[in-house]
Amino acid sequence: MRRDEGAIVKGSQIMTTSFSSAVSSSGTDGPNDSSSSSPATCESDSTLQLRLKRFFLVVLFTSLFFWGWAVLNIVTGKVPFDLGVVSFAFSALSSAFVLKRAVVDSEEISSRAQKMVLSSHLFVSFNYLLGVVAVRDKLGFQIYCGIFSIGWAFIGKVGYSLLYSYGKRDRS
Repeated sequence: MRRDEGAIVKGSQIMTTSFSSAVSSSGTDGPNDSSSSSPATCESDSTLQLRLKRFFLVVLFTSLFFWGWAVLNIVTGKVPFDLGVVSFAFSALSSAFVLKRAVVDSEEISSRAQKMVLSSHLFVSFNYLLGVVAVRDKLGFQIYCGIFSIGWAFIGKVGYSLLYSYGKRDRS
């Protein structure tokens, strides 16, 4: 596999994507990146799979940590029911699905599955938003919930963008 002016040549198949459609953690490889002068760049399948793996492993373990915290809140009687038990379970399951399907099996992720993953992250975001609205007398908790609501919405957007790029790689 070699790079030729923003295209990846793989056998006789040429795949190209515009820079704006490629999801990048930093935008360029650095200030002296000579490849940034070319308007078209492309991510290799292995690079995209590695990014998917890293992102969804972090989301999976984060979801499991907060799921455990929600279970602990219920078991210790801190709250009668913590919706995090449900929302973080969905987030963890959707991350495990992506890791199995895209990283282990190298299978395509359908647009329906992409929306399911996004929905699971937005469910967590909505759950935190409920904490902002429902708990009126604890400003610190409201700030915590507001920050995490925005954070999980952002996680949903980034995850969806990664999955969208992963889905486009075969159609380009």
